[in-house]
Amino acid sequence: MDPVSEALRTAHAPTAHEPLRAQALQFLDDFKESENSGEWAFHTLRTPSAPAEARHFALQCLASLLHSRWKGWDGPVRRQFRVAVMELVTATGAGINGEVFLRERIGLLVSGVGEKEYPPQWPEMLNDLATIWDIGGGGRGVGGGREGGATPIIIALLALRNMAEDCVDSDFNNVLSTTRRTEILRSLNTELPQVLPRLYALMARTYEGRGREEGGGGGGGGRGGGVDILKAALQTLKRFVVWIPPELLLGAAEGQGGREGGGTMSFVDVFGFLMAEESTRQDAVECLRDLGGRKYEYCEHIKVYLEKMSGAVMALIPQGEAWRSLTFGETVCQVLAGFLMANLEKWLGEEKEVLRAGTREYELLVRCLQLMAELLKLPSYRAAVALLPGWAAVLKQEKLRGLGLLEPLLPMVMTAYCDKSVKLSFDEESGSFPENPVADEEFIDLEEYLALLSTLKANAMTLMRTAAELYPTQAIDFLKERLPCLIRRFGTPESAAACTTAAATAAGAASKSAAAPASGPGTAIGAGIGVAAVAGGWVTVQSEAYRQFEGLVNPLDRILGGIPEPQQGNEVDVALVQNVGWLLTVLLEWRVTDPLLLYCHCLLLEGFKRFYRYFDRQLWTVLERLFTYMEYRDPALAGQVFPNASQLMKHLSPEAVQVRRRGSNSLTEICNTVPDIVVPFLGELCTRCRALMVKGEVSDSQRPMLIEMLVVVANAIADPVQRMTFVGELVADSEGYWESAATCQALASVPAFLQLFGVGVGEGGREGGAQGGLHMPQTAEEWDEAHDRTHALLGALNTFLGVTRRLKVPQQDDISSKDPTLAGIARVLICDSLSLEELVHINPFVPVWVRILPNLLALLRVLHGMWTPDVRRELLSHPHARHLLSLNDDEVLSRVKAGGARPPQATVGVGGNQYRKWPTWLNQIRQSAYQLLEKACHHKVIYYHPATLLAMRETVLGPLVWMDHRHVPWLIKNFLEPYIVNCPRPLFASHLPPIVGPFLSHMVVRCSVTWGGGGREGGPGGELEHLVEGGTVVLTEGLREGGREGGLSVEDYETIVDKLRREVTRAFIEALQAALALRGGMIQALVESNKAVHHQQQTAKAAHVLTIGGGGGGRDGGRDVQSQQLYHSSSAGGGGEEGGGGKGGEGEGGGEAGVNGKCPPPPCTAVKEFVDALTRFLVVDSDACAVPLFLSVIGALCWQDQHSCRRAVHVAQRMLEIGGKEPKLYSAFGLELFKELVGAVLAEQAWVLGMQNDLVALATEIYRGMVIGENGTLGGGGGGEGGREGGSAGGGGGPRVSPRRTALVACELPRQVLLGLPGLTPAIVGEMEERMLRTHQSKEQREFLKETLKIVVETRGGGKKEGRGGGKEGGGRKKCESTPVGKEESILRGGATGREVGRGGGGGGGGEGGAGGGRGRSGSMEMSELQAKLIRRGQALQAQREEVELCAASVANLFGE
Repeated sequence: MDPVSEALRTAHAPTAHEPLRAQALQFLDDFKESENSGEWAFHTLRTPSAPAEARHFALQCLASLLHSRWKGWDGPVRRQFRVAVMELVTATGAGINGEVFLRERIGLLVSGVGEKEYPPQWPEMLNDLATIWDIGGGGRGVGGGREGGATPIIIALLALRNMAEDCVDSDFNNVLSTTRRTEILRSLNTELPQVLPRLYALMARTYEGRGREEGGGGGGGGRGGGVDILKAALQTLKRFVVWIPPELLLGAAEGQGGREGGGTMSFVDVFGFLMAEESTRQDAVECLRDLGGRKYEYCEHIKVYLEKMSGAVMALIPQGEAWRSLTFGETVCQVLAGFLMANLEKWLGEEKEVLRAGTREYELLVRCLQLMAELLKLPSYRAAVALLPGWAAVLKQEKLRGLGLLEPLLPMVMTAYCDKSVKLSFDEESGSFPENPVADEEFIDLEEYLALLSTLKANAMTLMRTAAELYPTQAIDFLKERLPCLIRRFGTPESAAACTTAAATAAGAASKSAAAPASGPGTAIGAGIGVAAVAGGWVTVQSEAYRQFEGLVNPLDRILGGIPEPQQGNEVDVALVQNVGWLLTVLLEWRVTDPLLLYCHCLLLEGFKRFYRYFDRQLWTVLERLFTYMEYRDPALAGQVFPNASQLMKHLSPEAVQVRRRGSNSLTEICNTVPDIVVPFLGELCTRCRALMVKGEVSDSQRPMLIEMLVVVANAIADPVQRMTFVGELVADSEGYWESAATCQALASVPAFLQLFGVGVGEGGREGGAQGGLHMPQTAEEWDEAHDRTHALLGALNTFLGVTRRLKVPQQDDISSKDPTLAGIARVLICDSLSLEELVHINPFVPVWVRILPNLLALLRVLHGMWTPDVRRELLSHPHARHLLSLNDDEVLSRVKAGGARPPQATVGVGGNQYRKWPTWLNQIRQSAYQLLEKACHHKVIYYHPATLLAMRETVLGPLVWMDHRHVPWLIKNFLEPYIVNCPRPLFASHLPPIVGPFLSHMVVRCSVTWGGGGREGGPGGELEHLVEGGTVVLTEGLREGGREGGLSVEDYETIVDKLRREVTRAFIEALQAALALRGGMIQALVESNKAVHHQQQTAKAAHVLTIGGGGGGRDGGRDVQSQQLYHSSSAGGGGEEGGGGKGGEGEGGGEAGVNGKCPPPPCTAVKEFVDALTRFLVVDSDACAVPLFLSVIGALCWQDQHSCRRAVHVAQRMLEIGGKEPKLYSAFGLELFKELVGAVLAEQAWVLGMQNDLVALATEIYRGMVIGENGTLGGGGGGEGGREGGSAGGGGGPRVSPRRTALVACELPRQVLLGLPGLTPAIVGEMEERMLRTHQSKEQREFLKETLKIVVETRGGGKKEGRGGGKEGGGRKKCESTPVGKEESILRGGATGREVGRGGGGGGGGEGGAGGGRGRSGSMEMSELQAKLIRRGQALQAQREEVELCAASVANLFGE
């Protein structure tokens, strides 16, 4: 036995020792690369007795030689290898290499040679392959002239398939270069007209001789040889049908888009014949699908394909066995849908005959539509989804309207998709769909079914809306048939129960038979099992009655919402409205008793909301019905009396509560859609709402909904005084409670506020002095009283909040409104200083704001006061009161990893699980208060209310340091963001620094402490200790002795802490983005304003050509550059001096453009002016805001969250645009920020990797702006003084000039930072600057800075040389294993070696001795020192909040050192 065979035997022996196996594998790897491996491989493959493992290895050897040795071989050797491979192909079979895997590998070998040789060195390749088809395909048996003829044919087909696949398939075309792909495809396109007829003849001979396969031999496998050839031929054709000339496949005659070589050779007919055979059906229909998905150039091709394809599919319709394969049915649907999407529009646009009844083209289109309708009867859900794009393409064709083609089919199509949209019943125990055996076969589990059902519903509803828009009569006809049918079948408990029994019997019979195509549309109705219809005929969510009505809700809503607005006097529209009215009458006559059907009834009534303006007589009946549903009770509770609504809600079933909420939501939605029609009923609505409240039938959650509904209607009141009076009366009850003595007393102090929750302070208390003297609720009555007190407060808050949400008043965001009056009022709100009296004329809620704001701030004061040290200490010392400060169960479960479990309720102690409710109640109150504060900012009243500023400083800033992390994001999003962006421009100086400066300073401290920079203050016993982990994280169990997990596992606890710190950090950075107009509500208004400016300027340019200057003195050029910048929302409104003419929108060029008449003034630019002023105030004008803003950006570089760090870089880029040219900010940008950017890049911390390029880009911008000049030059084309007046892009469209060799240095600080780094000398930095001066490309300038920083890394000992010097452990396979999968690499290091050095492992000796490890720790120490500095500076700035001078230092000295 030769050594190779012995090594193969050892490697594959199951009992071989591992050392021997490893040695054998190494020998085989070495042999595979040796010179004589090819000779051994060919000899082995020609030897019939060679074992299978030897053949497999032989093919691996040949593939390795082809890949590694081909370039080194000369022409004769290559030709010798090619000839040997082809001889191997012809010799394959007759028991030699006939296995499927081996012939696949041989086919890959042939295609690999062809991809290297064809066509230059092997022009006869296609002829050689076709010769194998001719020789092996003729004669006797399947394959051929000799034994085993099928296998060579299959290999030749596979080789051609592989080569085409590597050229055109998106998954494989990266194997070849673009040049080689183009060369191969061009040659294939030239030779295919001669080759395809030979392939056609092969398939024809094989198809005709398939009946004689039984006696045929061959490596293809006896009887299956012919089938294998046909399947291989289809798989090969599948790679060609998408791109070769269609006449070669369709058989189109010359002159009809055909060419020589076309004629009667129709592969479409071949596909049709093979579709009738079970073994080739799927491959054939896939070829047909790919061929039909092409966009044809000639209409004759479209007609030929459609005629042959539809005929082939029609012939299969009667054959039930053909449709047993769900995949085949789905693919056939894809064939039709893909063809219509690609070619219908062209066909209808160029072929007039298709629209004329009686023509061949018309009949083809009719046949296609009928075929699609027939395929809708398939029970497959995937087939229905596949047909949706085809129906959408047909419906959107305006030219088909009025021809009578679609109108008869639409009700059937809509019915079919409505049936499929009805959710199937699923049996959890058996894991099956008892009413639909086809669904059991089609879907693996419920999750897969629901995913497809969601896709089907979304697309089907879009289809129905489109049908309603274009064919409203047919859409209404569908509803007229569907709705009464469902009401007759399921409208009463008796009919639903009877249908359930019949359906169960039918489903039981159906489950015994095999899946078969549906016999017609609508078969899904009545095919299911109604699950557990309870006594009295009531249904459940699994019952068919509920699922059928719930399945009609969306179609009805889409259809009635899509019907065009009826035109007065149009007979068709009049009839349409009458039919809708008839449907509404049918729905109102339906007397429903089941709660789930009542829920559906509400939704169906809501679907008519657009048409209630035409049925005002029926409108009040609908409103009455919904009011009745709002006080629905379970039959068992009828006639019972409850002391209040909360007690009633405890006894209602979940279904009854659902009906009540749906009734109030539907009522609100209807009133919101037609408020002007509901205004006459406003008095009756108020009476009914008040009656519900007095009777105690309205829950705490329903009360705000009623109020919102009345506010929606009140928005339609034209008289502002009457509207203001109505709003005041609407909230009078809530306002009375809010201003009552009891409420004022409860909000006077934290102990008084806690009494609302039943927590009182008595003499010793019931719990004893050891428990702090706190009295806890004990009885059910005490808990009910606590619930009523807290929810009364919450109800008042939600009432105010609901009114402010629904009340339509002019706001700042209306600045981009198309209504000039509304836009004018919004501009006044933004730009002018108003009084409360003036604000009343704009907002009718202002008088209410004036009265409720003091107690709102008092509420926030006591809520925040609960976190002060004394109160916190007292509450945490009590075993039950500590729940007031804890996370509730939902907060915990939303933050822990998968597997986090709700704590067992049995361990809570006295009071059951009542104590768990306190955190939820507090969260609801806190969130409502924050949202109400946000509305006060939007309504501007918070800026004009007297004494509000001082009260907010005491309420918000005072206890901010003690607040837990989990509440800070709410406060930021609901207060800080809106407070900044809604502040009127005249009040910037008076209202922003006192609040924004200390708030930002505190956030710098908070984030720095929680990310590990606590130092002394954040250490054990320090005053900031609670911020390290985010405050109080306790749950319902008692704290474990000696531990702090509070009943959680350590992993879950750490997960919660980590998510809390990330949430607060991200909310803070996102607030900075909103303040600088990088995100939030102002962006949309800014974009709309910029579009208006752009449109105005384009219109002006069309009338009068503007001359755009090219230099620093080009004023019109400056305006044009500015308009281009404004068009991009990310940099709009920067207020910087990038324009060639001046500063932002107030530049010199902008002023003269209007004066000289060159360009008419742009439309209202108040948004941009406001954004310019706000951002400039925050960054430049106010040191109190700018200092913590800079510190926040710097701090984000060491807060270990890449999401926040990346967005902080965006903030810094925006700040640089705004104030980069301000001398007072040179130190902040050029020294502090630039130093920390460079330090973060060099430190290579984990959260920075992946965004180092962003940091380098920002550092380059700073260096270029201060040391180099804009874009590496000092002037954009002459004129103007230096680079700072030359424009950001060379002054617009002027000619570029050669860059100067010296830089106009505005600030030396960035250069000094670089010179202070190890390894950088003045010569190196000077060379970098010279290279920057030679290019205008920012990307190239970034690369220059990056290369300079690499020198620092190499100097510190973290370069490539050290990484490679670690011996065997530092390279090879070990090196790859040490680089974590999916992790980012440092841009300053060369591949994995540099990464390992940076992490202290791999090369350089590994462990702690590696240079990279020491450097990494140094970086961490630097980050910790920076965090400590940020904490000290933030505390110093925050301590100044009570002083008149809010900032002790200017931006020239950020850290005050």
